[in-house]
Amino acid sequence: MNITSAGNTEVPIIITLEQKGYDVTAAENGEWWTASKSGVTYRGESPSELLALIGMHEFRGDKWKATDEEIERCLNQYDGLG
Repeated sequence: MNITSAGNTEVPIIITLEQKGYDVTAAENGEWWTASKSGVTYRGESPSELLALIGMHEFRGDKWKATDEEIERCLNQYDGLG
């Protein structure tokens, strides 16, 4: 299977967020999307970004920020980052 982030993934992502218990809203101008649950709010430019932020937080917890060592490794490994 191969899934690519595109227009046809946005609705399934919104449905997934809602099924995970998030209240999903879009700003009137469509510039920002938010997902909120249990006093935590995520904000991104698309539903895809919301799902990515939530996944990162679920995996890394409240100490989600990268360490200096993680930043250095990623900057060295991935061209175009930073």
